[in-house]
Amino acid sequence: MPCDWPLSAGTAQPVCGHPVSGYYDRFPTNEVAPAGMMGLTCQIKNLTKGTTLSSGDYYLQWLITSANKACMYPVSGTTDTVGAAVTPGSNYHFTAFFITGHVPDTGDTLEISGTWLATPPPQ
Repeated sequence: MPCDWPLSAGTAQPVCGHPVSGYYDRFPTNEVAPAGMMGLTCQIKNLTKGTTLSSGDYYLQWLITSANKACMYPVSGTTDTVGAAVTPGSNYHFTAFFITGHVPDTGDTLEISGTWLATPPPQ
């Protein structure tokens, strides 16, 4: 599910109960969890710099509807991967909200990539 998009600025309002900088990247992708898949892991790459972002740089929020959304969690044993339990057949949208002091440079292009899993990833 690779999808790349530039950084945007907005209002610094808490996301999933966490303070954020106001900078975000709303990836223009709609991903449907395949049948039998109950988990998802994601990474965000900075294509401009050729690096993978640390999972401590952002909160990756998934959204199905405005009432059905949550943030993914850091995957145990990794420093650059977040994960979540998913519902097969649901249509997911993703937005990365950056933590103050961890905002990519203006003009950087970011890419989200993910892997569907048969079970939720470890927290």
